[in-house]
Amino acid sequence: PPLFLIHALMGNAPTDYLHLATIWPEVVHGTQSLYCISAHSCQYPDNPNIMPNHMDRIVEDYLQTIIAVQRRDNWDNASYFIAGWSAGGVIAL
Repeated sequence: PPLFLIHALMGNAPTDYLHLATIWPEVVHGTQSLYCISAHSCQYPDNPNIMPNHMDRIVEDYLQTIIAVQRRDNWDNASYFIAGWSAGGVIAL
């Protein structure tokens, strides 16, 4: 199943997990998809008000992102992994 990695406290998931993506065997060999979810504050730096300010809203927003990727990429089933470290670990839980 695909793996979604949630950003750490500073919010920039691609840089948080760049090293992991280069050594994760399934990702390197193309047998597992890896997606990174960055905080809205990183995606829209000119609009600081776009960042949800409540954990439930953040989780719901990220879940909607995962569902959108699932639909876009036509997964055969709805299973996936979610992980993170620092704040990303709390959000992933």
